[in-house]
Amino acid sequence: MPGQTATASNITVSLQDTFSDTVNITLAINILTDLFRQNFTDLNVTAGTSVSVDVKTFLWDPSDVDLELSNEPADSWLKLESSSLVISGTTPSVQDALDNAVTVTATSKSTKQKETRTIKIHIDPSDIVSTNTGMPAPTATATTEAHTADSTAKPPSIGHTPLFASGPVDCSNCSVHMPPAQES
Repeated sequence: MPGQTATASNITVSLQDTFSDTVNITLAINILTDLFRQNFTDLNVTAGTSVSVDVKTFLWDPSDVDLELSNEPADSWLKLESSSLVISGTTPSVQDALDNAVTVTATSKSTKQKETRTIKIHIDPSDIVSTNTGMPAPTATATTEAHTADSTAKPPSIGHTPLFASGPVDCSNCSVHMPPAQES
């Protein structure tokens, strides 16, 4: 019988033949326990999304179990609904990826035996792009600088910058600095 601290794990076995062909075999080792029938799977979620884990599906006898929940780091965004044995919440908004470890402790009402399992939750920042880049907004004077170029050179197709050094450029007909003429 496995000890109280025994946990499930995966072992990968690699086999290689003389032709350098390789096969990898992953062995999943599950430890049968009195309270949990299986381990929780790790969750990868996006910031601002809802998370819900029905713990009953992981227990042998949900009616004989009291649950306790603790989070690392200590956040209050996850709650345990003790009557339904569901852990749920909305992931926090984050700038950088965040890893949470949620410890679920089950205690048998009849035998008082305790078992603990962990849910690892990886939170990625949302895909919403912020319009505030921290850079100063462009000003009107940024595009009206005098440019230098020889008079026969074609301006760059996307904006002007002082790329050419042979003389001033007349920007009076420049589409970069002047809006296109409107037809009447």
